[in-house]
Amino acid sequence: MTSIDVTLTLASPLYVAYPGNYDDTKKISYTTKLPVMIDGQLQYIPYYPANGFRGALRRKAMGRLLKHFTETEGPLPGDLYLGLSCGASSGSPDSTARSVEELLRARANVYMGLFGGGARLHPSSYRVSDMLPIIASTIKTGMVPSRFAEYVKSRTSESGEKYYVQSKQLVSLRNSIRVDDLFRVMNPGQILSSVADPQATVAKYQSAVLGNRADRKAEDESKKSEPSNRARRKADDELRKSDVSHMLTIETIAPGVPFHFRIDLDDSVVDDAKIGLILLSLSDLFVANQFGGWGRCGFGKVRVESILINGDGDSLSLGDFYSTNDTFSLPGTTQPFVDAANEAIGTLSIADMKGFFEDFSADAKAQKAAEAKAKKAAKEAAKEAV
Repeated sequence: MTSIDVTLTLASPLYVAYPGNYDDTKKISYTTKLPVMIDGQLQYIPYYPANGFRGALRRKAMGRLLKHFTETEGPLPGDLYLGLSCGASSGSPDSTARSVEELLRARANVYMGLFGGGARLHPSSYRVSDMLPIIASTIKTGMVPSRFAEYVKSRTSESGEKYYVQSKQLVSLRNSIRVDDLFRVMNPGQILSSVADPQATVAKYQSAVLGNRADRKAEDESKKSEPSNRARRKADDELRKSDVSHMLTIETIAPGVPFHFRIDLDDSVVDDAKIGLILLSLSDLFVANQFGGWGRCGFGKVRVESILINGDGDSLSLGDFYSTNDTFSLPGTTQPFVDAANEAIGTLSIADMKGFFEDFSADAKAQKAAEAKAKKAAKEAAKEAV
């Protein structure tokens, strides 16, 4: 098994939102956490889920293919673009069995052999771990390899006892306040010079906002005694839209926290070109440098510390990624992998890739649907005759 270990440090707050993370009672949106049993107690460790990496790596690799195709052949069909971006061009997989010929062809393809997918759902040849903080707990449980224990920093209490940062200490709450400039008349001179009929407009708006706030308070009180329903929730949402001022509280992971994730590649399929495509995809991710949400506020930036490639008894340790303009770039020692990937991409054609996403069972599905429709029509005709 060939593996790629990546260690990095947060250079800005990280926030990862997932369904169910919002506490409607406290009005707080929590960053996603992984429940872990440590020393008989359940702890919740903030992390970046592996599924996010898999989707991001596929799309960055697709970007490399798109550049090649548009420069050599022109635009792609929409269904192929969709297939390359998410792994399938239809929500209904092709039930046709994969042939040995197609399986071998997919494994040899630098993109399909690595990411899989297609109409007949070819398997991928790699897996990604969650991106986890490197702390004493994740080292102790084996979630992060022990060779990265050097990133764990300890502190000493006044009594001389050594202690470590706990997972709950990695996060903090952060408030975002949206101010209603018109309601509060934040800039009188600007309002007087740029708003039509400013006195009447502001008075009317203030009256509407205050009225809606009173109505909303009454609605909240009535909800305590009446069962909620979809119509009421919709009415509440419409009521809130008229008031743009609000405060949002989110939970973020602190800058400076070290993280680790790992990519494992199947040695029966992997070659230098596929390793190179993974490295290029990682490079594009780190150049974009935005993980999780709230990128508009500068969240989700990282600084890569090391990349370690292990395979076939050999290892390659990479570092010094920011020698120019403080922008991530792969070191020269990765050039053989990069050259192999670019050469493999250069051999691909739109027709080759489209074949993997063609639904061979489409005709059979259409015939089955037509037969079902005819049967239903005959049944309805029989009823009418009776």
